[in-house]
Amino acid sequence: MSQQNDSEAPSINEVASEAFCTVTRVMEKGSDKSPFGQWFYGDSIRYNSDRAISHVCQSVMQLDGNRPNPDHLGEDRIAHMERALVRCAFLLMKLKRGKLE
Repeated sequence: MSQQNDSEAPSINEVASEAFCTVTRVMEKGSDKSPFGQWFYGDSIRYNSDRAISHVCQSVMQLDGNRPNPDHLGEDRIAHMERALVRCAFLLMKLKRGKLE
């Protein structure tokens, strides 16, 4: 994604498209830590929310210069924010599907 001039805020469609593309790309890449669907069937609401918060915090700390950017796993502040977005999408789906644990 290219940087744009700050004079015009992104449209609703641009924001929605960026979120969709990000969630799709991150989920298609998958994780070496857990199998597909683990977030829905195994991980709790609390675990997913803790991971979302952690990724947001890591991103902001990297932005502020309080953490290495990229970190020891090679994740920069954008990667952490993308993972936070995906974890929030997981939370929304779990809540909408009635998986409250």
